[in-house]
Amino acid sequence: FRQCILPWNGRMEPLLHLRIRLDQSGPSKSQARVLRRNTDLRLQIQPARIGPEQRELFHRHKQRFIDGIPESLDDFLGHAPASHPVSIMEFAVFEGSRLIAASYLAKGGTSVASLYGIFDPRDAHRSLGTLTMLLEIDFARRQGYEFYYPGYTLENPSPMDYKKRLIGLEAYEWNRGWEPFTRHTLPHSEPAQPAARGSLEAGAPVRMRRIGALRQKNAV
Repeated sequence: FRQCILPWNGRMEPLLHLRIRLDQSGPSKSQARVLRRNTDLRLQIQPARIGPEQRELFHRHKQRFIDGIPESLDDFLGHAPASHPVSIMEFAVFEGSRLIAASYLAKGGTSVASLYGIFDPRDAHRSLGTLTMLLEIDFARRQGYEFYYPGYTLENPSPMDYKKRLIGLEAYEWNRGWEPFTRHTLPHSEPAQPAARGSLEAGAPVRMRRIGALRQKNAV
């Protein structure tokens, strides 16, 4: 939380740091629709790695950016992401055998932090950034974590505003610490639905499940 501004589209924009209390979280109506829209996809959760598939997907993903174009996944994850400096899990989403999205979740003692997410711009209609975030939240809640950190967004409108629509949000105020985030100032705010238990199971380091199974239990 040392950074409070970010160069964005030729301006210096104030950052907004967010987290959610997992015992207060659950999918909104629009987020439940994202899960239903993607029931044909397959999820694989495994220790993070950076292989040829991930590098190719990252290359496609970064074409979306104008400012602050990232160089490589290594800049975000390091050279041994599965174990150093903390354990990082990869949430890989497949359409058939094609990797179309991946996100990376760092595990701590009581909290998890979403480090980075990538997706194929050809599949932007699927809202894959929102999808992988919902999958991470489901995993963290089932594992008994207290907080989920989705990463920063901007105080002003930006493509990262989907993070502001999470339920159970808190924002970091520099002079006061963490406070509940007021969502009524956002367009198209939705009422929270009751938080539901997720469906991803703990245990083996690699797990595969149809996303449809998650949607059926998580969308109330």
